[in-house]
Amino acid sequence: MSSPSPSSATAATRKRRARVLRALSQAQQVSALAFGSFAIVHLAAPALALIARRNEAHELATGTMLLGRVWYQNVLSEPIIVWGALSVHLASSFARKGIVVLFPASSTTSASPLGRQLSDKDEGDEGQQVERKSQVSLSDYVQGLCSYGKSAFRRLSTFSDLHTVSGWILAPFVLHHAYLNRIVPSNPQHPISALSPSELEYTYVAHAFGPAPGALQTPSWIPSRAVLSSAAYATLIGLSMYHSAHGVRKILAWSARGSGTGTSDRRKSVDSTESSSETVASGKVGTAARRRRPWNLAAGVATVVLCGGLTRLVMEADGSPPFLSRRFEACYTLVWPYSRAV
Repeated sequence: MSSPSPSSATAATRKRRARVLRALSQAQQVSALAFGSFAIVHLAAPALALIARRNEAHELATGTMLLGRVWYQNVLSEPIIVWGALSVHLASSFARKGIVVLFPASSTTSASPLGRQLSDKDEGDEGQQVERKSQVSLSDYVQGLCSYGKSAFRRLSTFSDLHTVSGWILAPFVLHHAYLNRIVPSNPQHPISALSPSELEYTYVAHAFGPAPGALQTPSWIPSRAVLSSAAYATLIGLSMYHSAHGVRKILAWSARGSGTGTSDRRKSVDSTESSSETVASGKVGTAARRRRPWNLAAGVATVVLCGGLTRLVMEADGSPPFLSRRFEACYTLVWPYSRAV
């Protein structure tokens, strides 16, 4: 009985790797859509605050937030569309990136990333094998379809576009935000005593922008809470909107790819000379930049709207009773870096 040839073994490995990457990509998409359903409802409150009447922003935002919690903050939905979806999205993202970087596909014959020719078999939607020979583009490397042939660090930088990097930076901000605004206020111990949903509204958020007790005795080099909170929320909102906008763009592109839209463009064969490769590369970069512009604009507009709404909520906040302020302060003193801010 003859043993499998090295080429067939390599092909089988590539197919298994492609199936795993495809499954992880689908997990990313589904979890992103689930978490997005929570994020849209959650962010509707500060967005509406921007267009509220004078001195009515807090009332409108709080009412919207309490109504939205019916959807995403009950015993059934919260573990699924919030914590579950976020966990699956982070796990599948890191797992996929780890496979792409640590277990690259077999190297192709040419040394130039944009000048290599591939000849392999891709499995079609109907399960048929389609022979193709095409010019390898940068998107092939970003998707992990072929190896860059360099160290893991070089592959990590090659496979990381701005959308991916924004997700890496955003993750700790989201977890910190959830810890500060959801987990800590649920602490049943005194003096927090588990803030109720009606107590945990935008007055709690506005508390982060006020001075901490004993601020005059704190060294002046420590940033104020207002500066710290402004920077933190601006970063959180900006990264969230950028990552979400381009996440939608990628999901739409993957959906179009799955339905066959644009297949002929991806399978076109181009001349493999160096000058042609440079022309194709620059053309693809220019086309990709043009396609990203409307999504960048959408992310920018959404960031301005949400930051503007949050600014109104902070400026129009009436404050809270002393007993409630003490409970708010107990929450913030447990969370770095607010515990050190003035």
